[in-house]
Amino acid sequence: MEGKTDNMTNMTPTELATIVMAIVIVLQLIILFFQFLLFRKQTQANRLSALREIFFYHHSEEMRNLREEVSAKLLVVLASNQNPLDARGEEGVQLRHKTEVLLNYYEFLGSLLRYHLVDREIIDMVHNSAIRIWSIVEPKLDLIRPKDRRGPDYASDFKYLVEFCKKYRKSKTFRKKCTLYGTGGTEKIE
Repeated sequence: MEGKTDNMTNMTPTELATIVMAIVIVLQLIILFFQFLLFRKQTQANRLSALREIFFYHHSEEMRNLREEVSAKLLVVLASNQNPLDARGEEGVQLRHKTEVLLNYYEFLGSLLRYHLVDREIIDMVHNSAIRIWSIVEPKLDLIRPKDRRGPDYASDFKYLVEFCKKYRKSKTFRKKCTLYGTGGTEKIE
């Protein structure tokens, strides 16, 4: 025992500083680990909050009405002739504006999904409406916004969202959820 005490008291200042620095480094690593855990929890909370906001906006009366109106009117108006919406007077301009609001919403969701900024659970909420709206809008993009007034990647994230939704519908996860809800997952969902 005395030998150990003598060794401790006989340490040079450099050896003592090395031991103190090692203790400080270990403490810093422990603090860093707890900061990492806190950061992960905050990130999860932020994602949950964002998903919650998207959920409420998606199911808001405003968005439901917008989806219904664009779905109903766009098919009728665009089937009547091949003029761009802007060339159809005030009603056409208003319908184009509402359609673009809807396109921007799904484009935003597609961007979040593409860059992994939102959990993929969002697909459970939007897959039906995204595929339905895209099937109406996609063949008529030139009439909604002519090519000379849009970029080459116009609606590309919306298209990505729809492709992801279609893959999701073919997945085991979707079929399993349909089985849980009694639909079996074999019917075509519109």
